[in-house]
Amino acid sequence: MGSGVRNLFKYCKAYFGGKPQLIENDIFKMIIPLAMQATPQVTPQVQDRIKKLL
Repeated sequence: MGSGVRNLFKYCKAYFGGKPQLIENDIFKMIIPLAMQATPQVTPQVQDRIKKLL
């Protein structure tokens, strides 16, 4: 496990409110949950992109 993965798990709860999910299949996927407290800190452009994905 590289330092980036360790940091992801270390800081994800503080910044996003939950643990990330790493899914290794043919296509690697990473799911980072967003807590309501973290959402206002995100810029409006990113919020629009997140809404389109959901």
